[in-house]
Amino acid sequence: MDVLYQSSAKGLISPEQSAWDLQCKLIEHLEAVWEQPDEGLWEVRGRPRHFTHSKVMAWVAFDRAVRRVEQFGFAGPLRRWRKIRDRIHDQDCRRG
Repeated sequence: MDVLYQSSAKGLISPEQSAWDLQCKLIEHLEAVWEQPDEGLWEVRGRPRHFTHSKVMAWVAFDRAVRRVEQFGFAGPLRRWRKIRDRIHDQDCRRG
């Protein structure tokens, strides 16, 4: 999410609808799973747990989705994404 946002914001690639469609599917999935413990590739092995890095990356994904809507005019549930982004931020700061 961040790479596509940064690349578009810096004018390295043009914001494409097909890329946005993929990002919306990724955000839709993330919205359903971000509160669950995980076994991330970069985390320690063992049972699923809540990792700060995973939660921060979830925040990044929602933040970049919000920014793409705001800056490039793509359609998306901006109010809901902002609310989730802010909720993740709050939890990261309190529990991270």
